Amino acid sequence: MSDNYIFSLFEEVISKCDIKLTEKLKALYQIKYNELRIDLQDVSLLETISNDDKNELVEKISKKLVSVDEDQKVIEVFFNEVTETIDYVYNLIISKQLGG
Repeated sequence: MSDNYIFSLFEEVISKCDIKLTEKLKALYQIKYNELRIDLQDVSLLETISNDDKNELVEKISKKLVSVDEDQKVIEVFFNEVTETIDYVYNLIISKQLGG
């Protein structure tokens, strides 16, 4: 799990928020990750974003987690932002292919 790009983003976010990475949080992460059926293509799309965009994503998620104190909500906020970013990058690629 630790070699996964999305998990490394997760670690960066929770570290920035001073949230402890517990076994429960890791388990909830894995359950949600599997539920969403994130595949290699999704991960690859995220890997294509610039460092600035990645830092912006981490910052955006961190700001939303400031008042969150429940593990399940941490997971929901994190994956909501990640899936929105994947969709955004995918749509950018499609629009460039179709629009020239």
